[in-house]
Amino acid sequence: FVDNGLLRLHEAEQVMATFAQHLGVQVIRVEAELLRRPVP
Repeated sequence: FVDNGLLRLHEAEQVMATFAQHLGVQVIRVEAELLRRPVP
């Protein structure tokens, strides 16, 4: 799961929990907020 920094507060944690709970899979979270292209 790529966290690009554009999600709502605590939404990344919610996405991770949803994947684990409903799909039963282990997901790796990549924090890529600093890799975004700056808005002109």
